[in-house]
Amino acid sequence: MTLVQHELAPEIIWFTPSEELLDDPPKTLTQIHQTSFSKGMLGSYYGVDADNEQAGVFIMTWKSLEHHQAFMQDESYIDFIMPVMDSMVGPGDIQQMRLRDFQELEIALTAPVTAFIYITVRPLHDRGYELEPLVNMIRSELKTVPGYLGSSWGPSIADSNVEIGIVGWRSLRDRLNATRGRLSPLYTRIRELSSKLEIRYATLSHHTIVDLSRMH
Repeated sequence: MTLVQHELAPEIIWFTPSEELLDDPPKTLTQIHQTSFSKGMLGSYYGVDADNEQAGVFIMTWKSLEHHQAFMQDESYIDFIMPVMDSMVGPGDIQQMRLRDFQELEIALTAPVTAFIYITVRPLHDRGYELEPLVNMIRSELKTVPGYLGSSWGPSIADSNVEIGIVGWRSLRDRLNATRGRLSPLYTRIRELSSKLEIRYATLSHHTIVDLSRMH
């Protein structure tokens, strides 16, 4: 993944995969990537929910929100969005975030297990005063936890009350041991601060351009 000096805008989409995607994921993903990599897409990932094999996830790492929005106004956007829509059965659950931890993001997304953490702050609680210091404490504590590989955190673009964390783990067992051990007090504080806490896991594959003519 290319490193840049401004905010990335990763887009995370949980969805029900279509038969077309399941029949030939590389072909579909190549169609998606070939139409977007010159328009601000730095990298794309695909995986399956570790707790629900019927759910898939796309992570599309845009160079910036501005690049993504400009592409959406381009006439070539239809060539990108149609394969994305054809990959899904029904609507997807979409979140887009801002972050600057480029190297940490790549580590988290290429880890054996990637956790996606969604924290919705309770009404009347202050994000900057309460949530952000707590997230910084979690990031600091994570560095001491066996099996932790890297993480990136940032606000949801659509909802300022939502913080999203992408955390790479060596295994689900390492993550479970951490939440029952060193991270337990911090997770308790997060639950007290949040009206909703959602954590999902997937093992991701990084997609790059391949020659479509070599595919069956």
